[in-house]
Amino acid sequence: MEPRHFEELIAELLLKQGFEVELSKQTRDNGYDILALKNVIGLSPVKYLVECKRYAEKRKVGVELIRSFKEVLQTENANKGIIATTSYFTKPALIKQNEIPYLLDLRIKLM
Repeated sequence: MEPRHFEELIAELLLKQGFEVELSKQTRDNGYDILALKNVIGLSPVKYLVECKRYAEKRKVGVELIRSFKEVLQTENANKGIIATTSYFTKPALIKQNEIPYLLDLRIKLM
């Protein structure tokens, strides 16, 4: 599966969960692949940014991505971030995410 197709698949899953989604351009994506908005009664829409990593199983998502994506979330004033991957996360990445669980979810989508 091509990386863009993986992004489209994740966007479709979010649509089915009631999100409004917008795929970013393939170039200059500003550090995220999908903008997802969720309407909550009585509140402004909740803004999620999603970063998709279509990696082979032996290549894991590292802590560097967690750190840089956290900065993107803050710069873009997002309420929450999701990193979706076809692989796994390194132990340091999981430790870093546990420091900010309210801000960042890590998801594995096995293909």
